[in-house]
Amino acid sequence: LFIYLPDSYSKTGKHYPVLYVLDGGNHFNHSVIASQYLRRLDRIPELIVVAIPNNEGTRYRDLNLEKENFTRFIKKELVSYVDKHYRTTSQNTLFGSSSAGAYAVHLLSNEPELFQNYIASSPFIEINDLKSYTSFLKTVNKQPQLKSLYFSLTEEKEEGKRRTDSVSQFVALLNTNPPQNLSWRYEFLTNQSHLTTPYISLFNGLTQVFASYQPPRISSYKDYSDLGGIEGVHEYYKKRAQIYGTAPSTPQQTLLNIASLLLSDDHAEASLAIYHHLTAEYPESAESFSGLGKAYEAMKHYDKSVAAHKKAVKLDETMDTDWQALFQTRLDKVMEKIHR
Repeated sequence: LFIYLPDSYSKTGKHYPVLYVLDGGNHFNHSVIASQYLRRLDRIPELIVVAIPNNEGTRYRDLNLEKENFTRFIKKELVSYVDKHYRTTSQNTLFGSSSAGAYAVHLLSNEPELFQNYIASSPFIEINDLKSYTSFLKTVNKQPQLKSLYFSLTEEKEEGKRRTDSVSQFVALLNTNPPQNLSWRYEFLTNQSHLTTPYISLFNGLTQVFASYQPPRISSYKDYSDLGGIEGVHEYYKKRAQIYGTAPSTPQQTLLNIASLLLSDDHAEASLAIYHHLTAEYPESAESFSGLGKAYEAMKHYDKSVAAHKKAVKLDETMDTDWQALFQTRLDKVMEKIHR
């Protein structure tokens, strides 16, 4: 096995989700890079990456002729070994490409309890196998937890007609009878080849299957209201903490982003409430006080706006000059309105 442990592994006692990678000799390095980069962008949690390299001449045997034996190895040896020797959670993800992608879909159909998430790049699903996949609709729906599946394909001239037809039929199957306990997404990748799709698919797939880890998508007051307002935002992060073991509190940057969005969407009062919370929770945050000043300005409470902006200017002395100039400009703008 090729095993990567995240940087914080030796510094904490927490447990980590695991990304299992088939054809590990080809896909280990870019799997690690994708996990590191997406983590820095707060798109996924930190992951342990476990890659399974192929023994010489055994790939077709393991993924096709004797896949029941290979499944036994994964179920009885691999996962139990990793869980025994490393601090893991039940959030296991399986990635495979081509025949290994088809094998990942096969496992979802026949052993759905093994993994929480499945990512399949250009899966080579035989037409005859599609009949067996109809059974997985019932199998997946019996699972106590929601499963996630991401799979992809590129143009027919690159993938071949048989593969393209089979994936199209699989998509039709999912659309006709959507499984209740499966969150799935199919993505058609343009201008790629069969050998380049794994890189994009893993990157996009990790982003898709860990959607519940990412900050809530709020681009308007309606999105904010539909989520349940500020209480809904806090509840979102409490739920994320239960799934991933993260801090249950809402991150400061998330609140800053939402408050700024609400202000630009002409909902100054809702924005003001969040900025009040931020200045109380983070009394040394110049950005929070500057936002508070902008909210008061929008409501034409200029005296309160000036006081908040002055506080921001005072606090920003340790920040870079660009921030200092911005906060001072905001203060000057309100002062001009007062003296007109």
